[in-house]
Amino acid sequence: MDNPTKRYISQKLNYEAVKHTQEFVRISDKIDLSVFMELAGEEFVQRSFPLALLRHPTEIEVENFRNLIKTGAANPVLAYIILSSDEIPGELEKVNIDIYRKSYKQYLVKRKLRNNKFFRWIHAFFVMPTRTKYYIERSHEREMNMTQMLGQMNEKINKLDQVNRKINKLDRLDEIAFANAKMEDEIAELKQKIVSAESEVKCLEKHLFEIQDLIVKKSDLCKTMVTSGVGGVIAVQLAQFTIGVPSEEWRLAMYLSINGHFEQGSEKCFDRLLKPGMRVLDIGANLGIYSLYAARKQCEVYAFEPTPNIFNLLNENFKMNGFENYKKIHTYNLAVAEKEKIVAFGVNETMNGHNSMFPEGGSKEITVNAVAIDEFLPDLKVDMVKIDVEGAEPFVLEGMIKTIKNNPNIKILMEFGRNNFIRAGLEPENILDQILEIGLKIKIISEETGVLEPYDKQRLLQSNTENLLLSFEEIDR
Repeated sequence: MDNPTKRYISQKLNYEAVKHTQEFVRISDKIDLSVFMELAGEEFVQRSFPLALLRHPTEIEVENFRNLIKTGAANPVLAYIILSSDEIPGELEKVNIDIYRKSYKQYLVKRKLRNNKFFRWIHAFFVMPTRTKYYIERSHEREMNMTQMLGQMNEKINKLDQVNRKINKLDRLDEIAFANAKMEDEIAELKQKIVSAESEVKCLEKHLFEIQDLIVKKSDLCKTMVTSGVGGVIAVQLAQFTIGVPSEEWRLAMYLSINGHFEQGSEKCFDRLLKPGMRVLDIGANLGIYSLYAARKQCEVYAFEPTPNIFNLLNENFKMNGFENYKKIHTYNLAVAEKEKIVAFGVNETMNGHNSMFPEGGSKEITVNAVAIDEFLPDLKVDMVKIDVEGAEPFVLEGMIKTIKNNPNIKILMEFGRNNFIRAGLEPENILDQILEIGLKIKIISEETGVLEPYDKQRLLQSNTENLLLSFEEIDR
């Protein structure tokens, strides 16, 4: 990444800078520009320079920042450039500098993406048809409103013409005064219509900018995929991590590349509840997305994945994201059930997320070893558990009852798949009753927002799949 300060801020106080310099005194060993974040871009620069550099910006610097603002640089980007100046003593604390640095990096990526032919193609293929249709529909609606308004204006103008013709025929001054007053009223009403029309135009302009911003944000989520061919691995850049996906699952890779998340709401909820130092069980770890969230928060991770090739890819994903030497990650090529046993396991070669002890038709069958958590990791202190095992969730809970009861602060993120339970020969309603009998409270996770929603038994019995948060304590957020 280039040095932003050398590009946008003078390195020496030349004559022009001296003219702008006033006497400023630093009163704190911290530089906090967050107090100016709500200001407009150029005003933000004018207020931030004295606080950070003890001087006003030169005209050249102001012009540099003005050009940055025109290209979409937000205040956090401008803050990073200002705080990167060599004029700031190294011993001073720059508040939020990591956040500003991330914003600056994202700004540079967006500028590059706008000139990238591949992403323009992705944008045209996935985003523009929908946005264009939406824009055309809204534009048509605005056009109809404007046409109707113009018709009303023409009608008013015609009436004004009629009034004007009548005025020419009036002989009495009082009638002329009355006509003038009426005409003034009509003119005032017409002016109000014009003001309303201008407001409509401004709203439409704002809406167009919002569409443009959505396109940029959507394009920012579309990352390049690198594949080694059939039988290889596709590397996908998500919002937080780089994930290796089997090349046979190119549809999943495309979905992840466009959306940036696998389960956005559940990932957001899971990440929000994690705290550094927690112990986390990831049962049905698959490609390791949830385990990576935990490792990033410096938690100790116990990840279970029974499918051999996916287990190998899980370990590679840890290495790919910089956790090769992280000693608090423990991975096990095992299934988890109610007791230790050998089980027939179905492998879906085009969608490994559907691998299960209770597979759908057409799956390839392999034999795997299964363990119970209470026996395999006895007396383990656990803070967070994620369970996604395609219908075997009740058996996993049965095999870790002791662990659950010994950890009163435990939180369990669990998939509730009604059809998966039926395929496993289980009654979904009984599973909900068993969870409540343990003493756990049930919340439903919104996949749109990550917000916890109240327990709704009928909703769960009618929905195909929902992710739940189970806990002994009441959690509202």
